[in-house]
Amino acid sequence: MVIMDSSSLILLAKMEALDKMLKSIRETVMIGEQVYKEVTAKDTFDAKLITSRVKEGIIEIRKMRKMQLFKDVMKDFGCGAGEAESITLSIECGEGIATDDKKAINACKLLKVRWATTADLLVEMYDKKKITKEEALAYADRLEKYGWYGRMLIEKLKEKIKNE
Repeated sequence: MVIMDSSSLILLAKMEALDKMLKSIRETVMIGEQVYKEVTAKDTFDAKLITSRVKEGIIEIRKMRKMQLFKDVMKDFGCGAGEAESITLSIECGEGIATDDKKAINACKLLKVRWATTADLLVEMYDKKKITKEEALAYADRLEKYGWYGRMLIEKLKEKIKNE
């Protein structure tokens, strides 16, 4: 099982890499109710794609149970509701989280929650031969276009892909 927050889910959809990622991991992707509201709030391509994958049962919506933990993560780390919900679900399920949010990553480090960024997911798909080098490099370009990654990080990502 993989838990995703809004940032990673939206980035993958905008990059047109979501379906490749969903097929390559062969695990259930789970999101919280708040994350679902966040990613489908606008009438955009990525929102429609995510809605479709939820209706198909490829992405599962789960309700969190530990409300106090959710509130504590929001307060203590300054995370938004979607990120706090994803971290809470991750702790409840004992699973890792995909996030590109700096505050969420810092919270994961302190709470000892496994985490990965969208860039990490791209490298993993490439390493497992789920995408070609050309696809990985094209996704890296799209990640730069749609994401919050600096030029230097994108260049490091591309070098890593080229050298493997």
